[in-house]
Amino acid sequence: MSRIKSIRKYYKTRIYITSEDHEILGWETKEAQLRRFSVLTDAFELTGKSLLDVGCGLCSLLKYLNSLGIKTDYTGTDIMTEMVEIAKKRYPGTKIYLTDVFNENHGISGIYDIVFSSGIFNINLGNNRNFLPFAVNRLLSFAKKAVVFNLLHMRSSDKDNRYFYYQPDDVRSILKTVPGETFSIEILDNYLPNDFTVICRKQIKTGRKTGPLN
Repeated sequence: MSRIKSIRKYYKTRIYITSEDHEILGWETKEAQLRRFSVLTDAFELTGKSLLDVGCGLCSLLKYLNSLGIKTDYTGTDIMTEMVEIAKKRYPGTKIYLTDVFNENHGISGIYDIVFSSGIFNINLGNNRNFLPFAVNRLLSFAKKAVVFNLLHMRSSDKDNRYFYYQPDDVRSILKTVPGETFSIEILDNYLPNDFTVICRKQIKTGRKTGPLN
C-alpha cells in the first residue's frame, strides 16, 4: 500500500467521529497534543515569523498559537481533503493547501522561517526509517531557519503495530546522512515519555565560521 493510501486509511475512519480534535488526529490526550505544541513555542520566537505547518490536519497548531496571542504568517498543508475542508471553514482566509509536499508537484513555493510538522512520521508505513532523511531534506528546502518535527519514542510503554517508534540516537545518525543542507541537530527528550522533538537548525557559513541562523 502506498504512503498516501496508508495515511488516508488511518484517518478516514476517524474524521467523522463525534470527538475532539486530538482524538481525530490520533493523539492520546488533548494535554499531550498541546504539550507537543508548547515545545515549538518554547524553542523559537514565532511572533511575526512565517510558519509552514506540514500535515496541519485541522490546524490545531494555529488554534494553539492564537490562544497564546502569537500571531504568525501561517501556512498549512495536508493530504486529507476532509481535513483541509474543515480547517478552511474554521479559519477562513488562512493559507491552507491540499497537497503532498513530498511529491515533486506539490505546488508550494516560497521559503518559511520555521517549518513544523507534528505526527506525520508516526504511522507505520513499512519504510519509515528510509523515508525520514528524504522527508527532512524536502522540509529543509522550505525552511530559512529551522525544521521542527516530533517522533514517537521507542521507550513507549503501550506500543501499537499501527505506529512506528524511533530511538533518538538512531535518528541523529540517520539525519547525518541527509545530503546538501548544513544543519545542526537538537533533540528534546524531556517533555513526554512516548515522544521526542527534533530541531534541525540551518547553518550559515561566514568565512571559516559556521553558525545558526538567528
